[in-house]
Amino acid sequence: MNIDQTGNGIIAAGAWYQLAVSADEASWIDVHIENGTLATLFVPSSVDTTDGGDLVGPVNAWKVDRRGESHTLSGEGASGLWKRKRYTIECADDWFAFGIEVEGQGAIETVRFFEGFLEGTLDAYILGPGDFLKQRPAYRQVREWLTGSEPGFDKVFVPDPVVSFHQWIEPFERGEASVLSSRDDLGGSWLFTPPPLCHCVRRGTQWVAIGVAAKPGENNFLTYEYAGGPQFGLRLHYTGATRVAGTWRSPQLVFVTGDNEYDAMARYVAWLRERGCVAVPERAVPDWWRRPIVCGWGEQCALTHRSGARPNIYASEPVYRRIVRVLREKQIPFGTLIIDDKWQAQYGLNRPDTGKWPDLRAFIDEMAAQDVHVLLWYNSWGGEGVPADECIRKDGKPLTVDPTNPAYERRLREQVRYMLSPEPGCLNASGFKIDFTADVPKDPDCEIHEPGVWGVELLKRLMSILYSAAKAARPDALVITHTANPYFAETTDMLRLNDICSDFRSVVPTMEHRQKVALAACPERLIDCDNYPLRYHPAWREYVAHQPSLGVPSLYYLTSLESDDTEFTDADYELLRRVFGEYVNGLG
Repeated sequence: MNIDQTGNGIIAAGAWYQLAVSADEASWIDVHIENGTLATLFVPSSVDTTDGGDLVGPVNAWKVDRRGESHTLSGEGASGLWKRKRYTIECADDWFAFGIEVEGQGAIETVRFFEGFLEGTLDAYILGPGDFLKQRPAYRQVREWLTGSEPGFDKVFVPDPVVSFHQWIEPFERGEASVLSSRDDLGGSWLFTPPPLCHCVRRGTQWVAIGVAAKPGENNFLTYEYAGGPQFGLRLHYTGATRVAGTWRSPQLVFVTGDNEYDAMARYVAWLRERGCVAVPERAVPDWWRRPIVCGWGEQCALTHRSGARPNIYASEPVYRRIVRVLREKQIPFGTLIIDDKWQAQYGLNRPDTGKWPDLRAFIDEMAAQDVHVLLWYNSWGGEGVPADECIRKDGKPLTVDPTNPAYERRLREQVRYMLSPEPGCLNASGFKIDFTADVPKDPDCEIHEPGVWGVELLKRLMSILYSAAKAARPDALVITHTANPYFAETTDMLRLNDICSDFRSVVPTMEHRQKVALAACPERLIDCDNYPLRYHPAWREYVAHQPSLGVPSLYYLTSLESDDTEFTDADYELLRRVFGEYVNGLG
């Protein structure tokens, strides 16, 4: 790693990149790679608060600190909201990272890396400093006031799976990685919540990952956005939940390169692990975790297709006994059975609905005697039945459970013990399929017991409680989630590839993408291939055969798909026997 500083500017050169700063244009940094200029970065980055947008000024002369293995460039910049603002670029041989430090007071709304509202932005408008982010969209878009960075890259890779499989976008488009869900954007993006917090850009044949590097406990944002257009920026959305009184440092954005987009993402994850941003969990994998999974949700939905009733009424003992009977009659090997939504009487209390399950413990024990492990579907943010004073509230009304509230934490730990413990009076289940992690609160005016815990950190708090309680109740408990993010590797055992929701003739490419992202994020975790929802029979058959190459085979349908004329035939059952049988035999 070399840094040369002359009267003309600064050049910082690593193994694969070169950063060039002109003495005359200290607010701009050219990022050169082997294939040309990757980008020209606009350094004055706005750190907006709930009071309005941050008007920024040019960067003063850069200072160079050559101490340690990495060297640091630092420069001061003006701000309309903060008493002091400082930008840093930490440079090492195989990576560099950009960060922002502010001093003052305010509730952070959005951190805009490499884009900002330059001083003088409002000179032509009848707007004050606190007004322009609240401007009516009919007049003008906020991006018109922004100065951003110049893309030299020709493609952007957004790892977060979307239903439309639109993962490779143009530099002028937008993409995001979020702990929230969207049912509209590109078909929907609730599939990994959160996914890896990175985007990858390509210049020629070279890929560079640009990922969020936050210390544990400092991921208090909801979304990491790539904002394209004629210029681009990268944004962290905090929605006012992080309040600053003094000095605050943003997470860094780290740049690493790889042989392809997936390799660049994996190297970003490795960077986080090496520097303690995320834990590297080590745990034994019981043999039964690898056996095929059968989940009843697809069959519940197939019954709904024929009856018109809600699918959760079929989370009942008669339906699940029928599922097991079909599996035995057709000689389809399996080791795990998931009882899905809604076996509970109330989502927030997790006691069986005795109208559906007169004796759920007896059923679970019966399955255990047949060497079948039963997992219970769990609604992660379901607050039904939980007292209002243990919930996150809006205008006094409960929205969802509050994992920062000690009273709710005690309640949740006791519920987990009840569901998993083999003790008398408990259910003796073997683990959980945890769902709806995307239902994280997003309203900035929520009442929460510990206000600073928000976004990714709020979900991490909930998952940490669930996971530790599960292991306390049953050390070999299997916890399945769709939190394919390295920060969550310590709170999951198996990553579910999640709902397929596709009208493609083949779903193999999109599921291969999800598997690559999940394994890059959490290399040691197992993969639950999922199998729902599918309505095109040939696509279902193809994916059944392909599952063992991705992870643990998973079966959601036992008699038909959720469409007409898809009753399973002898050929379908023969396919399942063969694929699942060969997989089990390969386990040894």
